[in-house]
Amino acid sequence: MKSKLIFTTLVVLGVAFYSCEVQKQPVGSPESPPNFPAIPAPNLSLIPGSVLQMYSSDAGFLTMNYCFQNHLPDTAEVEFPKYIFESFRNGLLWIYLYAQQHQQRPVTKIHHFQNPSVHSILITVKSDTPWLENWRKGIEQSGNPTVDSLVQRYNLKVEKVYDPTHSSISYVTISSPSPLNTRALSRKFIPVEGVINASVNWVVGDGTRIEAEVSLQKENSGITYHLSIGWGDCPAGCIYHHYWNYFISSTGLVVFTGESGDPLQ
Repeated sequence: MKSKLIFTTLVVLGVAFYSCEVQKQPVGSPESPPNFPAIPAPNLSLIPGSVLQMYSSDAGFLTMNYCFQNHLPDTAEVEFPKYIFESFRNGLLWIYLYAQQHQQRPVTKIHHFQNPSVHSILITVKSDTPWLENWRKGIEQSGNPTVDSLVQRYNLKVEKVYDPTHSSISYVTISSPSPLNTRALSRKFIPVEGVINASVNWVVGDGTRIEAEVSLQKENSGITYHLSIGWGDCPAGCIYHHYWNYFISSTGLVVFTGESGDPLQ
């Protein structure tokens, strides 16, 4: 099922609602400033590589939106701030392990619908731009120092060069295997000779979602996650949503706070 992530940042002023069971406290945590919850990592050997990659993409999207919505200086950086990215990712990994243990199988399949993508950008270039010709031929080095430096530094790949018929502009899709702040990345291509525009790749649709609320209160530091599936006219925006709700404390405790939303069909 296609998914879409909607991110909400919330400073929780009260005490989070706790219920159900709690998992064991893990060891180790990412570096973080005093005002952001440092969610420790679980045993990564328990997480399949493909699953870790998917949750890394989810965490990238959460991080990008958190930085922009809170006007952090990190919005100018292409690589995500480690302390935020790892906390979001680690929380999702703990939810995955919890859901497996407690037979919440639908939860283990929920990932965001990249809107916008943290892996891909679209560049609009004048068709007669000299350095574009190498990319048309499948040559990785374009010959433009700025472009080649960006490609090498961020491990980028040219996915496609599209030349519309009877048009003076071309469209280039560039991707990264790792999640990046694609908003910041696209801006770095705009000053390049021949580039008309550069932007994040967007998609249309709805389905599964991951919402996150960050609590910065010292006595209740952690992240609340709402993972949901959607159905009913999802290409236009799902009518119905069913949620699984979790709170992950900065000490690594996992609390399942129940289900909500529309009844599952």
